[in-house]
Formats: sequence, C-alpha cells, structure tokens
Amino acid sequence: MHVVDKGEGLIASAQEMAPTPKEGGDKKRLSTGITQLDLLIGGGFLKGKAYLITGDSGTGKTIFATAFILKGLMEGEKAVYVSVDDKPSDIVEQAASLGWDLMKAIADKQLLMLDAAPFFTGHGGAKKELDIPKTVADLASYVNRLGAARVVIDPVGPLVPSREGRHIRDNARTLIRSLREHLETTNLLVLPSAGTGDVEEWEEYPVAGVIILKLTQTQKGMVRTVLVRKMRATAVELTEHPFRIISGKGVVVDPSMPGAAPSAPVEPIPMPIQTPVAAAPVQAVQPQPELPEEEGNIFEAWNPIEEKAKNVTKKGA
Repeated sequence: MHVVDKGEGLIASAQEMAPTPKEGGDKKRLSTGITQLDLLIGGGFLKGKAYLITGDSGTGKTIFATAFILKGLMEGEKAVYVSVDDKPSDIVEQAASLGWDLMKAIADKQLLMLDAAPFFTGHGGAKKELDIPKTVADLASYVNRLGAARVVIDPVGPLVPSREGRHIRDNARTLIRSLREHLETTNLLVLPSAGTGDVEEWEEYPVAGVIILKLTQTQKGMVRTVLVRKMRATAVELTEHPFRIISGKGVVVDPSMPGAAPSAPVEPIPMPIQTPVAAAPVQAVQPQPELPEEEGNIFEAWNPIEEKAKNVTKKGA
C-alpha cells in the first residue's frame, strides 16, 4: 500500500474528477481522472488504446489507476479492475482513505474487481504456463458481460512473463494485440519498479503512452513527480511535474511548474467528497458476474461477502 502525504500543499478533491471540456471537442479522448494530467496530454487518453503507468513503490501508481477507474464510473461508464498482487480489499480500503467509495460501485454492478493473485501465488502457481491470448479472452468474457469501458491491470508484469529466447517486448506485443482484438476498452497497465530497459520494451511498439512516476530528493525532502514519456498523437514535453497525494483529498499535478519543488498551494473548488467505504455496508454488495469454471482461467471475481465469510471461518478454526 502507498504512504499518503498528510502535509499541507497542493490538494485535490472531487473537483479533480469533474468533467473537463476538451479543446477542439475531441470526443475520442477519455479523462485520466486527474484534471491537471489531462492538460498535459491533450485532454486525456485516446479511447480504445492501452497505456502504461510505471514507477517505484510509493509513487502512487495504484492511486492514479483508481482515479482513472473512478472518473469513468462518475461519467456512467462501467469498469473492470484486475488485481494481481494486492488483494481487491486492499485497493478498496486505499480508495476509501481518499474518500473514494468503490464499494457502492461494486454493489451497483458498475465495477468488477478481478483477483488474479491465486493463480500466481497458489500451490504450484509458479510452474503454470500462462497462455496470453487465452488469458485476454477470459478477461474479455468478464468485460463484455459487464459492458465495461475501462480496464486496469495492476500490475501487468506477471501477464507478460519473459521466457527463454523471448523478450518482454514480444509478450507485451502479444498482450496488446490480444486486448485490441478482444476488447474495445481503454486500458491502463501498471508496471512497478521498471528499469529503463523494461520501459523501452513496452515503449518501442505496444502501448500508446507511457507515464512514469518518480520519487525525487530535494532540499525539502522527497517529492513525487510525473513524467509523460510517450503519448501517441499528442505533443508532450519531456518535463517532470510535481504532484501530491493528500489524505481525504486525492491527487493533483502542477502542470505549470517543471522540476521537483511544488509551487504555491492550489485551492480546489469546494465540492463534496464521495462517501467513504464505511458508509456502504458490505452486506449490500451483490454477487459479481459469474462465468463457468474453465481450466486455465486465472481470474476470480471478487465478492466481499464471501471473503468476509472466509475470514470469519479462519478466525473460528
């Protein structure tokens, strides 16, 4: 889980999620969920493309991905969030710490959380062979059944394993091509702790854009920065911009100031923050869309009620 900055400085509220007019009336772009980031990339992501967000631990990758999902939900779009490392409940709890209520969206069947961790962490999971096209086809079954417009895979690394004689680029290309063939969604792929070579493997062909989050040392301490390294069909400057994550507020990027030191605080327009998760009783959550059990399907639809029951059973054992 990421450490959330509780200091004073740049802040963002639900105002950051408000619809933002696109210059030139470009209807093919989808907001990232962070208004200032949209300004840096011409209004948002191109619809139907795949984008990579990468960075070290603590830079806010999952928070950026959650903002992308939440923005779609607020605009009436359904979404699928694939969790590979963290438990879906961890992602929901982190969102709640920022005042973002994902539980209501799950209860209303607007958001589907898929858990892929058991495939990689279960008994003998490391020896299982991952069939990328089939994996994407299985994902598409959930996405199409829900009618989702946005997809997050967090992290994407395990879905593009590097095999002997085959580089990451080859598997990344296979994944992106499969996403394009099976889905019409806009996809945000999270890649943690990537080296320069790893990013270049993705950057050379597969993804439409690469956003890099960094931790930079300054005289005032560590500062988070965002760099738009690649964005197809968009003129971008290779400049690092500082951003802050404030408890109970959210994310804000300062697009006007390059470098690693935040400028004066940005005052958001007062708007109500979404209801915390605690206000949405777990008992109200309905079962997620179910699919027939198929051999090799790495995804499990997350159901908070079932998870709670399992935890109670373990404690009572």
